[in-house]
Amino acid sequence: MAMIPGAEQFRRWFPDALTGVTALVLGLAMLSVVLPLQAGSLFDFERFSDQLGGRQSTVYDIFEDRLGFLWFSGDTDGLLRYDGYELMSWSEGFLATETRQNVSTQIINRDGRLWVGSWGNGLQYWDPVNRRYIQFLLDPNDPHSLADNRVQTLLEDRRGRLWVGTVAGINIVDPSQPDRLTRFASDQPDHPLFRQRIWRMVEQGDWIWLATSDGVFRMDAEGDSLERFELLDRTAAIDHERSDEVRTIALAHGRIWAASQLGAFVWRADRSQFEQVRFVDNPDRGMPRINELLESRGQALWVGAHDGLYRIDAEAAVFVPLADGDQLIPDVDVRALHEDEEGNLWIGTRDQGLIFGRRQQQTFAPLRDAMPSELSETGRRLSSALLTDRAGRLWTSFPGGVLRRDEAGQWRSWQFEARDNVRRVERIVEDERGWIWLATDGGLFVIDQADQLRPETAVFDLLGVGVLPVSELWVEPGGCLWLALWHHGLACWHPQRDQVELLLTELQQTRGDSIYQLVADERGRLWAATRYAGLFSVGLADRSVRRWPLAAEDRHEPSYYCAVPDNGHLWLCTGDGLVRIDPETAQRQHFGTEHGLPAARISGLFQHPVAGRWVLTPNGLARQLPGSERFVSYGLADGLPGLGLQRNAVTLDPAGRLLVGTNRGAAVLQNPRLPMDYRAPQIVLSRVWVGREDLTRHLDPLRPELRLAPGSRDLLLQFAVLDFHDPGRNVMRLKLEGLDEDFGPLTTERSIRYVNLAPGRYQLVADGWNSRGMRAEQPLMLSIIVEAPWWRLPWVWALAAVLLLVLVWLLIQVRLSAMRFANARLKAMVDERTRALADANAQLRTQSSQDFLTGLLNRRGFSERFSSLRQTRSRAGQVLSLVLFDLDHFKDLNDKYGHDAGDRVLRQVAAVLRESLPASALAARWGGEEFLIALDGFDTEQAVELCEQLRSVFRNQPVEIEDASISFTATFGVVGIEPDDASLEGWMRQVDRALYEGKRAGRDRVRVYQSQLES
Repeated sequence: MAMIPGAEQFRRWFPDALTGVTALVLGLAMLSVVLPLQAGSLFDFERFSDQLGGRQSTVYDIFEDRLGFLWFSGDTDGLLRYDGYELMSWSEGFLATETRQNVSTQIINRDGRLWVGSWGNGLQYWDPVNRRYIQFLLDPNDPHSLADNRVQTLLEDRRGRLWVGTVAGINIVDPSQPDRLTRFASDQPDHPLFRQRIWRMVEQGDWIWLATSDGVFRMDAEGDSLERFELLDRTAAIDHERSDEVRTIALAHGRIWAASQLGAFVWRADRSQFEQVRFVDNPDRGMPRINELLESRGQALWVGAHDGLYRIDAEAAVFVPLADGDQLIPDVDVRALHEDEEGNLWIGTRDQGLIFGRRQQQTFAPLRDAMPSELSETGRRLSSALLTDRAGRLWTSFPGGVLRRDEAGQWRSWQFEARDNVRRVERIVEDERGWIWLATDGGLFVIDQADQLRPETAVFDLLGVGVLPVSELWVEPGGCLWLALWHHGLACWHPQRDQVELLLTELQQTRGDSIYQLVADERGRLWAATRYAGLFSVGLADRSVRRWPLAAEDRHEPSYYCAVPDNGHLWLCTGDGLVRIDPETAQRQHFGTEHGLPAARISGLFQHPVAGRWVLTPNGLARQLPGSERFVSYGLADGLPGLGLQRNAVTLDPAGRLLVGTNRGAAVLQNPRLPMDYRAPQIVLSRVWVGREDLTRHLDPLRPELRLAPGSRDLLLQFAVLDFHDPGRNVMRLKLEGLDEDFGPLTTERSIRYVNLAPGRYQLVADGWNSRGMRAEQPLMLSIIVEAPWWRLPWVWALAAVLLLVLVWLLIQVRLSAMRFANARLKAMVDERTRALADANAQLRTQSSQDFLTGLLNRRGFSERFSSLRQTRSRAGQVLSLVLFDLDHFKDLNDKYGHDAGDRVLRQVAAVLRESLPASALAARWGGEEFLIALDGFDTEQAVELCEQLRSVFRNQPVEIEDASISFTATFGVVGIEPDDASLEGWMRQVDRALYEGKRAGRDRVRVYQSQLES
């Protein structure tokens, strides 16, 4: 691990922070220091220690181009480019030198040319349009050649001119003649700047300010007017070596700032002189030797010095204290500074490489920070349920127990007994008596007014069941305690009256079904979001239950993790995004990852009175921007201790702040008044390989186009969403127009390979979202042209076509006689195979319409034949009857005697049907132990009579197996069909209703459908 001097002032970055930022830090050695700049703002400083970044010695300059790439100039690998994921050496094939690649500065001007100043190898620029580099060197015979091969700094002014500062003067490049240099004051060898070392230049209005080895100079843009200024008068600076040398100058917050080994200075225009910046708390402190000044947010400047990083309050023009002293990263010689759009710091140092200062937003703070040390580890564990009770006490769960913070800030812990087998608390609620109820996977528990934790089993005793997991709780004001019982239903329990009512028994039909959330709306309905059964509402006044089928007819209901009422609409949390729906009309609006949500699966939703709507997911938290369909995501870099948000762990703390539970503890929102706008990122083409050749440096990043020569089979493209907040969670999607119809899925994978693309013109469209869910300003459009080989040229094809026609004519004559003989032989073979195919098709039709076990029709076969039968009877005006019967307790029979015995029972039922039904009847095994019969010409009375006969036969003819005699019965539903009645589906609902009534009446009976059954 690389060590930064003064590491005793740092704190180690906790391991959780690695999740999601691995791609950014490149395996950085991590040593951190808390920097109190603004409320909720922290910095963690890390040194690049990957293979490329870790070997850098000195970094002299840092530059961010208009796309968002970061460029680093250093003395080891020369020029490096960073896309948020990896560093790339830009020196290879660019800097024409056989010596060490020592780059001192760089800039990309408005024309897209990359200019590089080196230390000993002059000035170069790369022209991506013409794919060439131009090098400028000192030529003693050319008065306008480069002033010196050691270039110190570069500046592009408002006119697009490039100013080149060297250790021995200035050159200027006009944008209209980029291949030509002009030496400033070339004809004035006595000019103060002719042989002067230029450290830094900055433009302010019509002036160019220069930091030189002989003080600060100010001249107009044409160079006609020149003034020199000293930072301190010579009397005050007489004891300092190189006291006239000014190493940097900057325009920050509308003012000119300069710095040297004498300290930092600000230009006082009213006095036409520089004034020294002092330390307020320690005015006698010695001044640092300053190398760099950088404008920062919040009316401040960053100061890079020989002994670390300082900060200046620009408004007061004083140094401000940082951490435990006056500076950060002490004993680090800072040579370059850059602050990106996120407020992160990029620091170039002498002999210690590149340091990254991540600005921690601290939107959230872990709740464990407010816990005593003995509960700190508990506070790092899963927090699956939260509650703020009416007394202002905060409750939070952990695996195997709960914690409470009282009004005085004191914490208390309860743990479940081992015999209770509780691993997870699903919900914490408070009743009107002030008792705290806990829904757990080990049953129902209560903490009474005596603060005693105990299991509550009375409700299970009243229901006559053992202790069941409780997945959700809701307290009805003045009413009962509602319990969601796993795979059992919804119970309304009055603890003080020992009364219980069980609803939503539909949950018993599917194993593992449960209720994820209960919430009441303003119309007196209690909404229940279930795992499998769909969405239900319960009328609190009359206990009426209604199921809301919201899925499309051809799809099953998804899992609903939450249902949140919102002014007549519902917000539904699903595994495929967030849905806002009008339950009455089923009109819906869908929100997914393309809207900024960090995951497709939505765990929960919460409405904060100030901070708005929040969405919980297994991959972080999201906030909907007011008046927008966009969401902003929050993750580890924003202070969340974990990314796995828990569906029932969201509440307001006693101070009214949002509190959420994660897989690594709870976190509290520091300030509900969050930013309403965030900068949209850029998505760029980061790397390009054709075969084994890296073509990245040959592309124009502003107008990317790829032209692949014939035979170029392998194309590898790498993209980057240029946002450094949390790059590991940036996502993108791609579409190659001409090959793909739609975009691929959103993914963090940023490379794609195309092999053997057909000749033609393609357009690759890349769209990206940063970790906050902000979409790129515009998609990246990459034109790809795959050139055709010679043999695919039009004239080649025309010639080949002529030759082919001649050859075909010759072959036809030879083949005619052979074809006649072959045709006769082929006809005989075809006839034989046609007969075999017809036989096989007949067998397949029989198999596709017949149940393999019973030999009866299956569902498909019955539906086809019934349709024909109904059309025939409809024209004749005759009636039909439909019978659906079900073997009673067939599952118990299977469990008791085995599936082989069950199969024998099914086969015997089929045999009885064949013997008892008229030839005109249709009989089918409809599914499992259900059978369906269509009786041609039978009215309802005749159908009932036949069913009674079948029922008697079933009851009186048991199935004999080796050691037992199996008796069985069946329940029948009958419906009479008029010629102009509805479809088979409508009759099936009626006959199924009649069957249901027969089962409810005790089974082993026949029931005829009556319209009143629907009421």
